[in-house]
Amino acid sequence: MASQQIPTLDLFEASSVREQKKRSTRRALHLSALRLVLEHGLAGVTTDDIARAAGVSPRTFFNYFPTKEASLVGMPEVVVERVSEYCANRPDDEPAWQTARSVAALLLHLSTDDDDLRRNRRTLMAHDPETAALMLGSSRVIDAGLTEALVTRVDAGPVTTQPWRARMMAHTALDAVRVATELGDDPHDAMSILQEILDAHDALYA
Repeated sequence: MASQQIPTLDLFEASSVREQKKRSTRRALHLSALRLVLEHGLAGVTTDDIARAAGVSPRTFFNYFPTKEASLVGMPEVVVERVSEYCANRPDDEPAWQTARSVAALLLHLSTDDDDLRRNRRTLMAHDPETAALMLGSSRVIDAGLTEALVTRVDAGPVTTQPWRARMMAHTALDAVRVATELGDDPHDAMSILQEILDAHDALYA
C-alpha cells in the first residue's frame, strides 16, 4: 500500500487566546516535569519545583495536573478521547485496516511532533526505570482506549469483521507505533519505519 498522507489533529486545539494560553501552560508543565526528573530523579522533584520551572504558581499547577506523576506522563486520557473521536469520524466506507493505519500514523505524529518532549521522554525511558514504568502505564491506558475505539469503528463499518480480527488490527497498529517510536532517529525516520511495518501487514489485514 502506498504511503498515506499523515492525518492531522491538534490535541490542544485552541479556539481562543485563553485556550492557546492553556495549551502553552500545559506543555510547559509537562516539559518542565520531564527535564527536572531527568536531572534530579522523581523523588527529588516536587510540584512546586515543576511550577517554578514552568513559570507558573503552585496553585496553577493543580489546575492542569493532580500530581507530579501526572505532569510527567502527560495526558493519556486526552489522547484517547481526541483520537477516538477522530477514529469514529472516519468515512463510513473506509476499510477497517485503513482506519487502523490512519490512527497509527496520527498517534506517531502526535508522539514525535514536539522534538523537546520526544527527546526528553526517550532519555527518561532509557535511563530511569521508575519513570519508564509510569510511562508504560500511560501507554496501557492509551492502548486500551484506542483498541476499543478501533474495534467499535470496525463493528460499525461496511464489512462484518470477526472480533478477534478487529483486535488484532488494533494491537498491530499500536505495536507498530511503539516500535517506530523506539527505533526512529527523528520523526521522519520513525514515520518511514511505521509505514514499512504497516505495509508488511497489508496482505494479512487488507
